[in-house]
Amino acid sequence: MDWRKTEAFRQLAHLREKKWASGVDQYVQNIISECMREDAIDWKDPSNPQPHEKNPLEPEVKIIEIHGFIIVQIKLSEETNMDLLQVDKNSYKIVVSGLPSGLPFEVTLPGMVHRRGGKAILKDGVLEIRLVRHEDHEYVSLPIRKLD
Repeated sequence: MDWRKTEAFRQLAHLREKKWASGVDQYVQNIISECMREDAIDWKDPSNPQPHEKNPLEPEVKIIEIHGFIIVQIKLSEETNMDLLQVDKNSYKIVVSGLPSGLPFEVTLPGMVHRRGGKAILKDGVLEIRLVRHEDHEYVSLPIRKLD
């Protein structure tokens, strides 16, 4: 146990008892409530301050990360010709072709996956793509070039 952290918590509790921090607490609560509004800025894309409107031509995507896998579920529209569907992938992205829009649909993965392997299953209008996460925890030595 790190006793320095414990002391910091004691000091914070001491300040709270004296009501010195109540103004800070109120300020933080106000800032959080402003950021949680529905019309707040999308912090992932600060250049677009408007709330995102879903493109009706794009399919609905759900990404699930469990253990050593990344599972991508794509809900396809009824107009989709299942015989024309094609899924391509690399280590960080999936591209689905053959959708009614005629444009390829890209999904950026939340982590690296193995280039080989994985499977795609189509069931009840949902395309489920299961990929094996690439977990490389091995250290590699880098040579150091000295410039004198």
